[in-house]
Amino acid sequence: PERKELNMIFQFNIMDIDASPNSKWIIRDWKFTELKDIIRRWQHVIEKGNGWNSIFLSNHDFPRQVSRFGDDSPQFRKLSAKMLATLNFTLQGTVYVYQGEEIGMTNVKFDSIDDYRDIETLNFFKDVTQPGGNNGFKMTKEEAMKSIHYISRDNGRTPMQWNSTENAGFIDPNAPNKNAKPWINVNPNYKEINVEESLNDKDSILNYYKELIRLRKENIDTTIYGHFEDYFQEDENTFIYTRTYESKIMFVALNFTKNEQKLKVPEHLNLQEFKLLISNYSEKNVNYAQKVSLRPFEAVVLVH
Repeated sequence: PERKELNMIFQFNIMDIDASPNSKWIIRDWKFTELKDIIRRWQHVIEKGNGWNSIFLSNHDFPRQVSRFGDDSPQFRKLSAKMLATLNFTLQGTVYVYQGEEIGMTNVKFDSIDDYRDIETLNFFKDVTQPGGNNGFKMTKEEAMKSIHYISRDNGRTPMQWNSTENAGFIDPNAPNKNAKPWINVNPNYKEINVEESLNDKDSILNYYKELIRLRKENIDTTIYGHFEDYFQEDENTFIYTRTYESKIMFVALNFTKNEQKLKVPEHLNLQEFKLLISNYSEKNVNYAQKVSLRPFEAVVLVH
């Protein structure tokens, strides 16, 4: 920062959180506190060093964030996608929205390796399922496909799902080549998850993103310049933190699980003095000063 050589830092600690030491294809169990530790460290390091963060949970080389860090089941996809977006938009740094996350696109689970295009994925499958591979370990085809379904780069590379027509509307039906196909198959869930559906749904993930963008701009003092401080750091289920700028405090509570969790509030904060900025549940007339729990994947942002 002092020599003005860099404008922003991209760090991939979160992107590698579930990779084993020997291979990203061997998925390791990780604790939620590890994710919180990474976020805390980078929020403080960048603030102290007068630098700037890049904020993202997915990109073209990694899985869809709702499948990886949330829950892409029909019951919780919308709620968890909104919760993850709330995290991103309330941290210090430049928020990157990777195409498709704003409508909650999910990982794809193609049945055959022949449907994949990513060269890394194809090489991995060949190496671990056939003799003479270079990976140093072997898997059955079923085990290899399970890893591919979870971590393959093609999860983030299926075509944008615009509508429920053929190929998710990715190819113009009036194009001269009537036999044109995308380079890779669309995710089969495109009829339920697409931009057109999101535009027609008042409660859609897309509309929630629009609200978050508005919130971030209207509270630029805290979202951009506010000091980050998190609480209850050993809690493996919730993420509770504040962004503070001068006398203004933004309080954020996130439930990262599909179960109800206790709403923990720092002793020095009186939520009776706060007002609601946004929540991913439709009920808005909630007295959070008296609320004792967070519903599954609930996200709440209050300000004082």
